[in-house]
Amino acid sequence: MRERVFAKDNFNAFDFSIEDLKNGNIDSEYIDEIASKTCVYIQYTSDKKKYYIGESDQYLIKGSKKGRFYEHLQEDDSVAGNITFNMFDRVLIINSRFLKGNGKVLETKLLKYIDTEFKVISGRTLVNKRINQPHAEELSQDIELKLFPELWVFLKEKDFVKNDLTEVEKNPIKYYSPFGKSFDDIQKKSIERVIEIGQLTSNESRFLIKGEPGTGKTFIVATAVIELIRLGKKVAIIVNQSSMSKIYKELFNLIPSSKKPFIGSLATFENNLKNNHIVLSDFSMIIVDEAHRLKQSQGKHNYLPGTYVLDRNNMELTELDVIERYGLNIILMYDEFQLIRDSDIDIQRFKERVRGYEEIELEVQYRIQSTNISAENYTKGLRNLLQLEDVKYDNSIFGNGYNFKIVNSLSELVDYIKQKTNSSNKNARLLSGFYKEWISKGTDAFEWREAIYGVNLKWNTPNDKLGKKNWLTYTSERELQFKEVGCIHIAQGMDLDFAGVIIGKDLDVITDTNGEEILVANRKNYFDTNGIPINGTDVNNERLTEYIKKVYYILLTRGIYGTAAYFENPQVKEYFQKKLFDQ
Repeated sequence: MRERVFAKDNFNAFDFSIEDLKNGNIDSEYIDEIASKTCVYIQYTSDKKKYYIGESDQYLIKGSKKGRFYEHLQEDDSVAGNITFNMFDRVLIINSRFLKGNGKVLETKLLKYIDTEFKVISGRTLVNKRINQPHAEELSQDIELKLFPELWVFLKEKDFVKNDLTEVEKNPIKYYSPFGKSFDDIQKKSIERVIEIGQLTSNESRFLIKGEPGTGKTFIVATAVIELIRLGKKVAIIVNQSSMSKIYKELFNLIPSSKKPFIGSLATFENNLKNNHIVLSDFSMIIVDEAHRLKQSQGKHNYLPGTYVLDRNNMELTELDVIERYGLNIILMYDEFQLIRDSDIDIQRFKERVRGYEEIELEVQYRIQSTNISAENYTKGLRNLLQLEDVKYDNSIFGNGYNFKIVNSLSELVDYIKQKTNSSNKNARLLSGFYKEWISKGTDAFEWREAIYGVNLKWNTPNDKLGKKNWLTYTSERELQFKEVGCIHIAQGMDLDFAGVIIGKDLDVITDTNGEEILVANRKNYFDTNGIPINGTDVNNERLTEYIKKVYYILLTRGIYGTAAYFENPQVKEYFQKKLFDQ
């Protein structure tokens, strides 16, 4: 018999040979301790290269060959836990006084952490089904604080894993592991399709995934890319915003260099190709997150040094054309309500360009947490209030479903973020539209001065002074959470626990000839130089008005659990107040 038994403070571990289990060559005392009891098990190969993790209260049934173990012996080759097909020759069975009723809790946590671990060490494979794997929704303090930490130390001692638990805890990839996550049908289909396209030998696939803020576009990208890395595929993630690029780079930071996806702007990708730092044929696909920020040959921003990849003599050329010329499979993540500059590809032009693309639209709102009213009502309500779209919504979400409120002063808004930060919400931040001229630029100057507002605040530290850190990490480490204000270019694509949004004097309200209140841009109070249409091309400020309203739509959809808004323009505050609470 080749059995090994280990008794720990919070669990027992039984390491058996598959052959011994099949032939009944296990000490009956050990069978008595395992049979018909809740356990978590790891079927694996002796060389520690392949693993399957499961949970059952009948892995073994004494005197019977009907337990889960025998099911795994007889399963079809397509079933993940099949012992014969995977050539598993050993199984580690874990039981504990904490597992009764909680087997799924330990199984889910093991799957998530070992899946994360195997992304950063080579030669290990976890064969479990990855999308919509049944998992536990609840937590167990006994498992979280007692059993799991001790079990991880044991697994490291026995060479099942390599890294300390603290190292795995710090790896942000675990938040994007498919284990422990439930996907709606559209998300599941999207992830599976991206993974499928990433494995094709042909390069003709074009896939457009549309969705409003918070529907999971970035999560789909991260989940699919992590799985493609596991499958040995190399992917390019094009994201034109430096802030989003840093978030992705931090996510994949611990992935070995040979497996890492390319992450950066299209200009950076193009320059790397020209300088032979990367080879196009190494990539299975290009994924563009925030594809609404792809550029066209108009406006000012695409002429800035180091960012230009278009032809100034061809006004029809767009960055999407450049991407298509690479001849790779393409995935685009898109939201038409997040275009904020003339240099972003015009909506109609974009729609014409992607007419032949396979298309799917995400519908369920996941970022906004609402207690008793569908969260989609919040984003629809904002689009209605900001006059971006005439859409029906349940107005009561602003008072009863989602934690939204209007405050009366900037100092009250700062106190809101302080309160949330002090309550262990590490990602509570101040955000604002671009109505203040940027004078601080990393200096000690303030855009919002105490003499006027009761508090001193400055714009966010510029990207070039953040180093490799993203703004959230940088401000947390320096305790600047309620001292800096994030602009649209740092906040787009960002998830916050709570957001405090300053709605500035760049937005005004007028009454038309029919007595209707209309939101309009105040051009003299808008200071995003590259966001202002070229002189003479936007006489009535119609495009600028759309951009400013979309900026506030983006900022007001960053907060997961709540948003507070301070209006510098009293007329705009009155407009919102009437629409939200006085009807």
